[in-house]
Amino acid sequence: MIDPERLLERPDIVSTTETVRIDPDAAPEYRTFDSHAAVGITNERGEVLLADDGAHGPGLPARAVSRNDRWIDAATAIVEGICAELEYELAVRKVRRTRFAIEQRDEQISMYNVIFDVESEETAKVTPTGAAHEQYDSVEWASSVPVEQSGAMAEDIRLFV
Repeated sequence: MIDPERLLERPDIVSTTETVRIDPDAAPEYRTFDSHAAVGITNERGEVLLADDGAHGPGLPARAVSRNDRWIDAATAIVEGICAELEYELAVRKVRRTRFAIEQRDEQISMYNVIFDVESEETAKVTPTGAAHEQYDSVEWASSVPVEQSGAMAEDIRLFV
């Protein structure tokens, strides 16, 4: 899957769209914003694995996805970087689109966040790898949304706890 726009139409996938109006002078900066794949990994206790990258606080483990990247490859890299030898399948759970509408122009810039669900019978065995601890400031199981998290990232976490 290269185009998350097609996922917005699927009835089995939660999707949201937010439109933000921006000044034309700011458009070049918004064109550089990355889209992201994020992954929800849960265990038998109903906890979700959260990773803190040092910039956004604890959230679902995520990775930037460029325009020509395959979303499934990004999600796979996240899981394998955290869980190593876990046997699993990935399913798209949610797509969040943010449209940046450029004022005084008939132009929009879209950014996407695609949230994947890890389906596995082995999540009870998940212990974050050393590589995960090198990539993130912290990686830990959580039974609820951390108090310091709000907005869209908190909503993503709520999908899994």
